Order: sequence, then structure tokens, then C-alpha cells
Amino acid sequence: MNMDKKLSSGNPSEENENAASQSEERTSPACERGSMIFEGVWMKLVSSPVSSSAPRGRHPKDTDTVSLLIQNMSQPQQKELEWESLREEIGSGRLMEGVEKAVMRMELGQEVVVTLEGEMSLPDSPADIPPDFVPSIQHTLRIQLKEHVAGAGDKVTMTAEDKLIRSQVLKALGAGLYSAGRVRRAQEKWEAGVQLFNILQAEDRSDPHSAEMNRRCQDAQVFLLLNTALCKLKRSLWKPAHDDCTEVLDLQPHNVKALFRRGQAGIQLDQWDEAEKDFKKAQQLDPTLRREISSQMKILTDKKKAQNQKDMPAMQAIFAKGNVYSSKEVAPIRKVNDSPPIQIKSLESEYDEIEEEEEEDALMKRQQWYNQMLGTGQMRLGNTFDDDDDS
Repeated sequence: MNMDKKLSSGNPSEENENAASQSEERTSPACERGSMIFEGVWMKLVSSPVSSSAPRGRHPKDTDTVSLLIQNMSQPQQKELEWESLREEIGSGRLMEGVEKAVMRMELGQEVVVTLEGEMSLPDSPADIPPDFVPSIQHTLRIQLKEHVAGAGDKVTMTAEDKLIRSQVLKALGAGLYSAGRVRRAQEKWEAGVQLFNILQAEDRSDPHSAEMNRRCQDAQVFLLLNTALCKLKRSLWKPAHDDCTEVLDLQPHNVKALFRRGQAGIQLDQWDEAEKDFKKAQQLDPTLRREISSQMKILTDKKKAQNQKDMPAMQAIFAKGNVYSSKEVAPIRKVNDSPPIQIKSLESEYDEIEEEEEEDALMKRQQWYNQMLGTGQMRLGNTFDDDDDS
């Protein structure tokens, strides 16, 4: 969904009037003009910056610092709602997930109303879900983006050192979220770390430091890819998990965790032969995994048996007919020659005819060759009688 189009649609004054009614916003958010829904967050533009000097099209991104004014519109029947001033780094984990995602779609000077529910109303750190947390409760906030300061940059502009530092932060945030059972959000954090290393710096032969930094970046990406694959397995995202493990194995063909997890995904994708190969290779590389691999092989064998049982009635019905293939599926037998057989009365006369035909063919070939040589000037005819000959 194009954020620029959504935020520029609708009359700002009309949006202010609509935003005044909290109950109306919460009952029919998707129907209002200038609103959008993304990842469990409803967001509606209230006003855009009046000053033409405000930069357009720039949205806060990871590691940028923002100053916000936030008004909690979920408070029960208060005549005047208080504004809370907040200055925070995007990606620090201290903002509500939904607030962070909304701010990353805003421009400097804009004001929006967002409605959050579920985990969108929780920060990434601390990751633990509060005991009194009720996922169905909605939270409506009015947010103003007052200041936007650029951070460390993105995967194109960041140095290898900055990427490694940032990946450690994302790795720790993801670990906390995963331990708290928030697997979806942990996957998002680890995937953000993977994306950092999709672009590496050019290596200079005269500078061994650049090659070493790229190696460290690759190792960090492999670790994060394995973690994202684990999250996807937990969420039954078999194909994406399989792809992540394959990406790891392209970089490190003998990575045992990648082989094992790709085998797990392969079982669920019905790629049983490939999964078995992955498990066998993993066990060869790490014999201590024998018990875990035996457990997975039992799952694989059971799935094969279940599929064979499922296919059995159909196969029995086919063989009961006597013919596996129908008459339409069997190619008809072609007759080589429908004409009557040739009768030979005399072998000797037949041989004579063959010899005569062969002599005629040889004579014709010699004549064609003579004509070709004469035509190209490579042979000429001599006189039969020579005037200088006395005989």
C-alpha cells in the first residue's frame, strides 16, 4: 500500500473533525478517508506539516532518533487529554511495536491517530508479556512527529563495523522475544539483521582487514538466518524456512544446523528423499545428533506410510481392472507394410538384375564426375590423332 497516496488523500480539516469522535474511529476505521491498515495497526492522518520547508518523502527508519508527542485517547471520558513528550531511537525496542511501525510511515510534522491491539501494544524490551495483558483490548493514540534525526544509516551506507554492532542489538532483542514466546516479532528482528548483510564492502587484496570484516559479516548473517529458519519452523512456514537453510548451505555447505532444519522443513514439504539426504549428511558431520535425527526419520517414515495407505485404494482399483492403462492411453501397434510380400521366382536372374543396376549406377557416377571435372577446367579432352605423329 502506497503511504504517500494514503496520507495525501482527504481534506485535513475533514480529518480533524472525524478524529474528534473516538468511538467513531474505533468502530469503523477501515471505512474512513485517509486511513490505512497494516500489520494489525489502523492509522489515520489527522494533519500534514504546514511549513513548506519540512522535508517531504522522508520516513524515520531503523536507528533514527525521533521526538514524539503522544496522547492516549483510550483514557475513560477525560475532558482534556494530556500530551506526553517522548524522544526515542527507532529499533531500540522501547516503543510499542505498533507505534514504531506507525512512526516509520510518518513524515516530519505529521499527526496521526493509530489504533492498536494484541502484541502491537507491547514494546520489544522488556519482551515478557504482562500477566494482566488482554490481547483484545484496543489502544487509540494520537501521535505527532516533532523531530527526526538520522541514525547510523542503512545497509548501503553503514560500515561493516556498524552493521556488526547493529546485528548484535537485533540478535539480543530477538532472543528475548523468542524466549518470551513472541516468535513472530523475534523473526522480524532477526530478519532485519539478515538484511543488513545483503550488501558487503568490496574487498581489497592489499587490505586484509576488508576480507576479514566480510567474513565476520557472513558469519553473523548465517547465525541470524538459522534463527529466522527456526522461527519459521515454529510458525509452520515450511517453504521460507527451507529457503533460509538453503541460503546458509550455499555459504557453508557443511553447516549441521542448516542441514537438520532443512530436513525438518523438507518432511513437511513432502520432499522426503531430499530430507533423508540432509539428515544422513548431518549425522555424518555430527554423530551426536543420532537421537534427534532418528526421531525425525521416524516422522518421515510415518508420513510415507500414511501416504501409501492413502494411495492404496486407488492403486487397488486400477490393478483390479486387469490393465493399468486404458485403451486410450496405449499407443496402437503400427503396421510396417500393408502391401503383399514380394515373390522371387529365380535367384540367379535376380542377382543378374542387381549387378546390371549396380554397373549402371557406377557408370552414371563416373559420367557425372567427368562432366564436373571438364566443367571446372580441371580436365580437358586430347585429340585422337596428332598431326606431328609419323605413325
